[in-house]
Amino acid sequence: MTKKLFNRPAWAETIDWFFTVDEPPQVLGNTVFARCGKAVIGVERASGSRIWTNVIDEEAASGGFAALVGDVLVSDYMRQPENLSNVVAVSSNGMEIWRAELAGIAMPHATCIANECLYFPCMTLGSGNILVCFDQPAKNSTYQTFPLVWGATRLLYHAGHLLIANPTGAKYGRGLYRVALDGGNPTILDPGGTIELASAGQAVAAISRDSDSYRLSLYDDSFDQVWQRPVSALGLAATSEFVFAVTDGHPVCISPQTGTEHWRAALIDGEVFSITLAGGIAFFSHDWGQHGYRVSDGELVLTMPYGFGPPTYADGAFYCVGNQQIVCDAL
Repeated sequence: MTKKLFNRPAWAETIDWFFTVDEPPQVLGNTVFARCGKAVIGVERASGSRIWTNVIDEEAASGGFAALVGDVLVSDYMRQPENLSNVVAVSSNGMEIWRAELAGIAMPHATCIANECLYFPCMTLGSGNILVCFDQPAKNSTYQTFPLVWGATRLLYHAGHLLIANPTGAKYGRGLYRVALDGGNPTILDPGGTIELASAGQAVAAISRDSDSYRLSLYDDSFDQVWQRPVSALGLAATSEFVFAVTDGHPVCISPQTGTEHWRAALIDGEVFSITLAGGIAFFSHDWGQHGYRVSDGELVLTMPYGFGPPTYADGAFYCVGNQQIVCDAL
């Protein structure tokens, strides 16, 4: 039986201003906190009652990222009138810890945490593409920048290095490359324009684009290609046991070892643009909402209406932000 998640939630906290959602809420102890446009909001996990509201900027729209580092939520917003990024850190009790001004624009959905450092690519007018590293973001605003030779839209920490996806690589032959944690000369790993990256245990899954087609590749820990297969959408998620993607409009679960399908679900009526794993469910976000498939067998067990972002799962409950609410529901 398929349940409509958040149709009748256990609780819902309404937010009285408009914002869009790209990042899941964070659950830490008895608090659920989330970036909601101009503010970071904390609610009580059991009841959903508002505990605190930290307005980071009255003019801030939704940021490009909201990353949990220790017990601190680090997020970005565009400062005006410069149209450049600011980064702010808010603790789980709602206190602002620090704020930093950047000389560029942080790329959305491209953060990576390695050795307690927060990395993300940034585009600047004077220096081109740079890699930003906040050294101890749970404590202070100290950060370094390293030049990047090519573009960057996704980061993944793997085997002591940063893997960087560059979607324009199909034109320039530098789609997926690797750099050290302190920058340095890049190593080209795949010339095709790379769009998505996901960790599959000690292996790496990547979606690249060649001309008008997409391909999913699996690389081992030495970055030798294990297998490759066509896919039809940009969504990608992975664990050491499964890789999730879309083939001919069908959600599929693939073995990382062999590249064969573990299960294939019915055709989704709408383009899939992201996949989130939470609570043993693979959520495929598409034009009309989200479909949640049980990881083990591919059964469609949950659906979510349009307007909700990616969910978070903790102790038998799902938490989500969307449609001007922070909500909680259980299976």
